[in-house]
Amino acid sequence: MSVPTLPGRSVPVIVAALIAIGGTAADLLTRGHVSLFGLVAALVISGLLADAITACAHFSFDYIFPYNFPVFGPIAQGFNEHHDEPSLDPKDKIENFTLGAYGSCAISIVSSGFILFSDHGPMSSFVITLLLFLAIWGLLFHHLHSYAHMGSALDPHRFTREIERISILESKRERKAALRALFDTVPIPRFIRILQRLRLTLEPGRHNLHHIHFESDFSSVNGWSDPLLNPILGPAARHFKAKRLHRDSLAPHA
Repeated sequence: MSVPTLPGRSVPVIVAALIAIGGTAADLLTRGHVSLFGLVAALVISGLLADAITACAHFSFDYIFPYNFPVFGPIAQGFNEHHDEPSLDPKDKIENFTLGAYGSCAISIVSSGFILFSDHGPMSSFVITLLLFLAIWGLLFHHLHSYAHMGSALDPHRFTREIERISILESKRERKAALRALFDTVPIPRFIRILQRLRLTLEPGRHNLHHIHFESDFSSVNGWSDPLLNPILGPAARHFKAKRLHRDSLAPHA
């Protein structure tokens, strides 16, 4: 029996996300209560929230959802295949933005409800601004994630060999430095690399610590939430890995 899933590539879904973002922005312009400070605060808070949401979702797809779970199961299978062969590529724009657009549309639905039922005061305007930026982060997140992998520029087999070599380095600082050196060899666009260095988007050296043991650094936007969530998700990941190993050891061998 096939498992219900969502299209992996869909221009209409991307267009719907963009229209919804535009509608929310238009509503904010009519309200006229958002200050420059409010815009900056909403951008920073939404960046942290988006990063944390992607981290929790990533953890769930890695360890919680079974492959036969409707909609989310096939996503979980894709995430685990990505672990085996991390080939995410910025060139796959339609696929990257489609995956982001699903989350963005969900956030925009919440924004629409808030617009319909809230007043036009400053606090409501701030919340809508926060949701607007969250929808934008949502649309961008998978494409930003792909720049932390550069699938077509870094051969997956070479990447796997390098990860194995880096994983035995003694300290986390050494591992991060080695991963950064590895990604210095790939043609990441200069503007994106600056954003990565400033930690405004996902930095490859930090993110790919996740691919060493799959127990930390689950975020997919900018990595801001990792220091907060690693102490929670790390032990949980080790727990689920131990349960999975125990289950596999009890399974009959062919």
